[in-house]
Amino acid sequence: KAGTYFSYPKGQGTHVDLVKVETRDGKQVKTRLQFKTARKSPNGGAWFSCNLFTSAGRYEDKVRVQPYPENAFDELVAVAWVEDEAGKQKPEFWVIPAEALKEHGYLRSESGDLPGKTDLPLHSEKIGKQPNQNARKQANTWTREFHVGEQRVRD
Repeated sequence: KAGTYFSYPKGQGTHVDLVKVETRDGKQVKTRLQFKTARKSPNGGAWFSCNLFTSAGRYEDKVRVQPYPENAFDELVAVAWVEDEAGKQKPEFWVIPAEALKEHGYLRSESGDLPGKTDLPLHSEKIGKQPNQNARKQANTWTREFHVGEQRVRD
Protein backbone atom coordinates (compact mmCIF):
# COMPACT_ATOMS: atom_id res chain seq x y z
CA LYS A 1 0.00 0.00 0.00
CA ALA A 2 1.38 3.41 -0.94
CA GLY A 3 0.91 6.63 0.98
CA THR A 4 0.04 7.31 4.60
CA TYR A 5 -2.94 6.09 6.56
CA PHE A 6 -4.05 5.98 10.18
CA SER A 7 -5.54 3.21 12.30
CA TYR A 8 -6.59 2.68 15.88
CA PRO A 9 -4.27 0.77 18.20
CA LYS A 10 -4.99 -2.84 19.03
CA GLY A 11 -6.60 -3.11 22.44
CA GLN A 12 -8.09 -0.57 24.79
CA GLY A 13 -6.42 1.36 27.58
CA THR A 14 -3.09 1.73 25.80
CA HIS A 15 -0.92 4.85 25.82
CA VAL A 16 -1.44 5.14 22.05
CA ASP A 17 -4.32 7.15 20.57
CA LEU A 18 -3.65 6.52 16.88
CA VAL A 19 -1.16 4.65 14.70
CA LYS A 20 0.26 6.36 11.61
CA VAL A 21 1.41 3.98 8.87
CA GLU A 22 3.68 5.42 6.17
CA THR A 23 5.41 3.81 3.24
CA ARG A 24 9.12 4.64 3.19
CA ASP A 25 11.51 3.01 0.73
CA GLY A 26 8.85 0.40 -0.04
CA LYS A 27 8.40 -0.58 3.62
CA GLN A 28 5.54 0.19 5.97
CA VAL A 29 6.68 2.21 9.00
CA LYS A 30 4.36 2.48 12.01
CA THR A 31 4.44 5.46 14.37
CA ARG A 32 2.46 5.25 17.62
CA LEU A 33 0.88 8.66 18.38
CA GLN A 34 -0.27 10.15 21.70
CA PHE A 35 -2.50 13.25 21.37
CA LYS A 36 -2.76 16.02 23.97
CA THR A 37 -4.56 19.34 24.12
CA ALA A 38 -2.38 22.28 25.13
CA ARG A 39 -3.62 25.35 26.98
CA LYS A 40 -2.21 28.77 27.71
CA SER A 41 -0.02 28.81 30.78
CA PRO A 42 -2.34 28.98 33.82
CA ASN A 43 -0.23 31.68 35.50
CA GLY A 44 0.14 33.87 32.41
CA GLY A 45 3.61 32.56 31.55
CA ALA A 46 5.15 32.74 28.10
CA TRP A 47 4.26 29.22 27.04
CA PHE A 48 1.49 26.74 26.45
CA SER A 49 1.21 23.70 28.64
CA CYS A 50 -0.07 20.14 28.31
CA ASN A 51 -0.54 17.35 30.81
CA LEU A 52 1.84 14.51 30.23
CA PHE A 53 0.61 11.84 32.61
CA THR A 54 -1.40 8.67 32.85
CA SER A 55 -3.63 7.32 35.58
CA ALA A 56 -1.94 5.52 38.46
CA GLY A 57 -5.15 4.46 40.19
CA ARG A 58 -6.71 5.74 43.41
CA TYR A 59 -5.39 5.90 46.94
CA GLU A 60 -7.52 7.08 49.87
CA ASP A 61 -10.14 8.45 47.40
CA LYS A 62 -7.56 10.55 45.57
CA VAL A 63 -6.80 10.04 41.90
CA ARG A 64 -3.09 9.39 41.36
CA VAL A 65 -1.16 10.17 38.19
CA GLN A 66 2.30 9.36 36.94
CA PRO A 67 4.44 10.40 33.97
CA TYR A 68 4.22 8.28 30.84
CA PRO A 69 6.77 5.47 30.77
CA GLU A 70 9.45 5.44 28.12
CA ASN A 71 8.42 3.43 25.05
CA ALA A 72 4.71 4.23 25.68
CA PHE A 73 4.42 5.98 22.29
CA ASP A 74 6.67 7.19 19.45
CA GLU A 75 5.44 10.79 18.99
CA LEU A 76 3.47 13.27 21.04
CA VAL A 77 1.08 15.45 19.03
CA ALA A 78 -0.01 18.50 21.04
CA VAL A 79 -2.58 21.00 19.75
CA ALA A 80 -3.35 24.46 21.11
CA TRP A 81 -6.37 26.43 19.93
CA VAL A 82 -5.29 30.02 19.28
CA GLU A 83 -7.28 33.04 18.18
CA ASP A 84 -6.11 34.49 14.87
CA GLU A 85 -6.23 38.14 13.74
CA ALA A 86 -9.85 37.72 12.60
CA GLY A 87 -10.90 36.38 16.00
CA LYS A 88 -11.32 32.79 14.79
CA GLN A 89 -9.94 29.77 16.62
CA LYS A 90 -7.20 27.91 14.74
CA PRO A 91 -5.16 24.86 15.74
CA GLU A 92 -1.41 25.08 16.29
CA PHE A 93 0.54 21.83 16.53
CA TRP A 94 3.72 20.47 18.08
CA VAL A 95 4.96 17.03 17.02
CA ILE A 96 7.58 15.85 19.49
CA PRO A 97 9.41 12.52 19.21
CA ALA A 98 9.32 10.43 22.38
CA GLU A 99 13.12 10.30 22.22
CA ALA A 100 13.27 14.10 22.70
CA LEU A 101 10.84 13.89 25.64
CA LYS A 102 13.01 11.17 27.18
CA GLU A 103 16.18 13.20 26.58
CA HIS A 104 14.65 16.17 28.46
CA GLY A 105 13.46 14.06 31.38
CA TYR A 106 9.72 13.92 30.63
CA LEU A 107 9.27 10.15 30.35
CA ARG A 108 9.60 7.78 33.29
CA SER A 109 12.42 5.26 32.84
CA GLU A 110 11.73 1.54 33.23
CA SER A 111 14.54 1.29 35.78
CA GLY A 112 13.07 4.07 37.89
CA ASP A 113 16.27 6.15 37.64
CA LEU A 114 14.34 8.91 35.87
CA PRO A 115 10.98 9.76 37.47
CA GLY A 116 9.66 11.79 34.51
CA LYS A 117 7.51 14.93 34.59
CA THR A 118 3.75 15.42 34.37
CA ASP A 119 3.49 18.89 32.80
CA LEU A 120 5.12 19.87 29.51
CA PRO A 121 5.69 23.56 28.64
CA LEU A 122 5.38 24.20 24.89
CA HIS A 123 7.08 27.17 23.24
CA SER A 124 6.74 28.73 19.81
CA GLU A 125 8.43 31.71 18.19
CA LYS A 126 5.28 32.48 16.20
CA ILE A 127 2.37 32.36 18.64
CA GLY A 128 1.63 33.42 22.19
CA LYS A 129 3.54 35.51 24.69
CA GLN A 130 7.33 35.26 24.32
CA PRO A 131 9.80 34.62 27.18
CA ASN A 132 11.58 37.59 28.73
CA GLN A 133 14.97 37.84 27.01
CA ASN A 134 16.36 39.82 29.98
CA ALA A 135 15.30 37.36 32.69
CA ARG A 136 18.00 36.14 35.06
CA LYS A 137 16.90 32.54 34.49
CA GLN A 138 16.23 31.98 30.81
CA ALA A 139 13.28 29.81 29.76
CA ASN A 140 14.14 26.39 28.40
CA THR A 141 12.50 26.67 24.99
CA TRP A 142 13.65 23.36 23.45
CA THR A 143 10.08 22.54 22.31
CA ARG A 144 10.19 25.45 19.80
CA GLU A 145 11.88 23.28 17.21
CA PHE A 146 8.92 20.88 17.26
CA HIS A 147 6.24 23.52 16.66
CA VAL A 148 4.90 22.72 13.20
CA GLY A 149 2.26 25.46 13.17
CA GLU A 150 -1.19 25.28 11.69
CA GLN A 151 -1.83 22.14 9.70
CA ARG A 152 -4.72 21.96 7.28
CA VAL A 153 -6.50 18.84 6.22
CA ARG A 154 -6.60 18.39 2.46
CA ASP A 155 -10.05 18.46 0.88
